[in-house]
Amino acid sequence: MNTKITFAILVAITASMFGATTLHSAIAEPAVIIIDNGCKLIDQDGNVTFLAASDTEVYTSSGNAVIKCKGETENDTGKSIKWNFDNTTFKCFTKLGLTDNWQETISTSGKVTLSCFYKTV
Repeated sequence: MNTKITFAILVAITASMFGATTLHSAIAEPAVIIIDNGCKLIDQDGNVTFLAASDTEVYTSSGNAVIKCKGETENDTGKSIKWNFDNTTFKCFTKLGLTDNWQETISTSGKVTLSCFYKTV
């Protein structure tokens, strides 16, 4: 059993290293754009519960990232809702690292937009 667990961990590490190497190599270009890779959003109650209908990730050769995600969820509060690091303490994950520079807005009709910004220091 320990052999299977060790093998699974090695596969996961290898896969993550391959992904990072591929992105690092690709960032030699002016920008890398990834469309519909998957993005989780927060519902009206503050729970991370559903995947975005669409998302776009842009990674620049200078080491910056912008992620935009869109989707729909229930909003029966009668007002728009804004989530960010300050009121959730959640960080946004990019392929370059974590950032607290993000905001999600849920409109009164339930349309959700998440914007996440990573800047290399």
